[in-house]
Amino acid sequence: MMADKENMKETAARQIVEAVQFANFAGVNAADFGVSLSASLFRNIRDAMFHFNAMCDYFDTDEDQAARHYYSLMEHLSRGEKDAVITFGKSVADAVFDLLRMDAADEVFSREDIADLQHCVHQIKNTFMDMRTGGMHLKEKKGIPLQEAWEHIAKQTEKIAGLCRQRSVDLF
Repeated sequence: MMADKENMKETAARQIVEAVQFANFAGVNAADFGVSLSASLFRNIRDAMFHFNAMCDYFDTDEDQAARHYYSLMEHLSRGEKDAVITFGKSVADAVFDLLRMDAADEVFSREDIADLQHCVHQIKNTFMDMRTGGMHLKEKKGIPLQEAWEHIAKQTEKIAGLCRQRSVDLF
């Protein structure tokens, strides 16, 4: 069982490091667009580190408890990263909806611009759906990794921000 313990510790530690690296990347990327990153990501990383310490403490006395903490740790990391991606995308989509509800929206944006903005928002929403199907057992549809989901949303955000710059409109 010693090899399993060391493997679990190593895997858990690696996952925490990867989550911190993702938080760093996502935080910088979101800030570049003027969006604040969800605190949920950081809280879930903190909670995962608590479970890591508890897991290590329990390995010598109660392997079942250690395993529970291991799975709780993994759940916190997954939840935090998903929250970050969804919060970022939702912030962008909400900002677009606010722009389109402006009284002068039809004076600032052409019909084509509005269609492009709406298309970008739909692409963001489709990314959310692709993320959610990752946990489902559907043969025809596989979920996308979180990093890929972030990149899809960032790509749409860049398109939206570019259109807003062309029209001298602040997105956020």
